[in-house]
Amino acid sequence: MANKDQKNKPVDKKKVGIIAGIVAVALVIGLAIGGIFKPAPAPQPTPAPTPAPAPVKPVEPEEHTCTGTFKHGEIYDITVEGPTGDMNFDTTNAEFIYGSQGVLTVGDTVTVTYTVDKDNKNVAERVVVDNEVPIVCTEKGIVSDLHDKEVVVVSEKDTNKFAKDDKTVIEGNLSVGDEVEVTYNYSQDENFYATKIKVTSENKDPRQQVCIGTVNEVKDNVVKVAINKNVAYSFKLTAATKVTGKSDKIAAGQSVAITYMGHPEESPEAISVEITALPAPKPTP
Repeated sequence: MANKDQKNKPVDKKKVGIIAGIVAVALVIGLAIGGIFKPAPAPQPTPAPTPAPAPVKPVEPEEHTCTGTFKHGEIYDITVEGPTGDMNFDTTNAEFIYGSQGVLTVGDTVTVTYTVDKDNKNVAERVVVDNEVPIVCTEKGIVSDLHDKEVVVVSEKDTNKFAKDDKTVIEGNLSVGDEVEVTYNYSQDENFYATKIKVTSENKDPRQQVCIGTVNEVKDNVVKVAINKNVAYSFKLTAATKVTGKSDKIAAGQSVAITYMGHPEESPEAISVEITALPAPKPTP
């Protein structure tokens, strides 16, 4: 009977509402707590940076060398006869290293350092003159001074010193005052070596001497010639004095070669005066 009474007992709606409220609150709290204590997601690994491509090094052209005989050349190219035949080289930007002559002469032995470009052209980087062929020149003039190892010749253009030795061929009886033709090897530093000296006209009077210098002044038929800064000689001009060369009148500043007899300290008569160079013109103000 007791159980039956409980089944038929009316439900207390107030209590049911309270219980439902408590359950709802608990559910909300549980959900909140679950959200607060939810574990954070695991960090994603940072992707490794993509490496930059390695720089491409330019391929240096391979250097070659050719040693041979210089045959001919233009402004920007030369031809060398090498061990395998003729080779042409572009020398537009090449460095030239010359010998004592300071020039490249047909027949010279040269060494060319070069590369080959994409068009299969030989591009010279450096041209070295290894062995020079002598440049043979000639000079005509009058012997003004003569020594065992040297001869000084005055020409219409200038005065040159020529080295000579036992190998120098002398044709004629060489003496001061002779007219000569000198064959010599050219050198950029003007150390000329005479291979041959030919006397074309002998000095008829061996007593004649030649004085080379610069005219200081001309006054009262006397010309004063400076040999250097400290020494000057005077020569008398007569009606028989022969004046030749760049001018027919003697004037200060000219380079001259005076032929005379006697001692220069005694103001001898000038037999001839060859004017070899005129003074430089004065600049216009």
